[in-house]
Amino acid sequence: MNNYDQISGIYPKDIIAYIKQHGWKLENKLQTRSIELYNNSNFKNRQLQIPTSTGLDDYSQLLVQLAEKLSSIENRSYEQIINDWRSADSDIIRIKLKTKDEYQIPFSRALQTMESTKKAIIASACSILSPQKHHAKLRRTEANELMDACKMEQTEKGSFIIKLSCPIYAVNYDVQIAGSVKEIPFVRMATIGFMKSLRDIKELASNANDENEIPVSLSSNFCSAIRNILEDEVEFSAFWALNLEQTDKSVLKSIILKPDLIPQIERLEARLRPTPPSQNHAIYGTVENLDGQIGDDNKRSGDVTIKFIHDDEILFAKVILNSEQHEIAIEAYRTGAYIKVTGFLKRGIRSNRIEKVEHFDLAEKLK
Repeated sequence: MNNYDQISGIYPKDIIAYIKQHGWKLENKLQTRSIELYNNSNFKNRQLQIPTSTGLDDYSQLLVQLAEKLSSIENRSYEQIINDWRSADSDIIRIKLKTKDEYQIPFSRALQTMESTKKAIIASACSILSPQKHHAKLRRTEANELMDACKMEQTEKGSFIIKLSCPIYAVNYDVQIAGSVKEIPFVRMATIGFMKSLRDIKELASNANDENEIPVSLSSNFCSAIRNILEDEVEFSAFWALNLEQTDKSVLKSIILKPDLIPQIERLEARLRPTPPSQNHAIYGTVENLDGQIGDDNKRSGDVTIKFIHDDEILFAKVILNSEQHEIAIEAYRTGAYIKVTGFLKRGIRSNRIEKVEHFDLAEKLK
């Protein structure tokens, strides 16, 4: 891809928003062309020519020259300048894992981080719409529209980094804040909620006390998602869309969380999660692991791990099976068939169990 391909779809308003944020001020306009001249007191011998119309015959050439000039002035890559122009209408959430290997990360770890990031953003969005200690269903329309609109940004050098671009006007729903005369786009409020919840987690976990009041905007879903990311030290950052000023000064731009906070986050999550119902219920899933042992009767029985969906979450739970049930589990594992188990799901922070099993069989036999 050449430089001209990279600047396609970039508009003057995005460039002007970018340079104004970096201290450039309008000096004057050229009368003969649709071009504005900008100066910066920090670069007294430099001047920028900004095309204000995409109809100029040399519009693309002017943008390439401008990006190359800014790259030299700011000592940043050409690609970084272009990416910033493209994100003028988007908030950016950046998650950096401080991993042992600067260049590699296990694939399963990368998938878990991205899935947990998705869950945390959706939980933040749901808390904007309806603050709850625990969201039984993370299915709000606006939250799903937000995730559908998010895009993965170009990766960076260094440890494993996720960059999500969230277009601030992607969801047709605005939020009215108490004491404010104007509404704020839903996506911006979700991004702010994401960073505020991270701050709340860090403050509550660092000053562990079960008597501390938990903000109404913090949910167990968000705590669970963040806990699953913290195998390493993680830096969470937010970069606000250039075309919409972020006026809430209480929001931190960057927050670092370390794995040693996990036990406190688990306690916080437990306080927020509701007490599970006492009755048994049916669970449909697949057999993921067989840990049974051969007994004196020369038959295998014991722990089996089941994978299933519960409250919009993918869960794993162990269940103790007798020898007859274990034979069924072996067949399900071998063929990939679904099973149905009726029992009591006991949720835990690190592991789950299915207890008081009443029925266990292949799902197709129970239709």
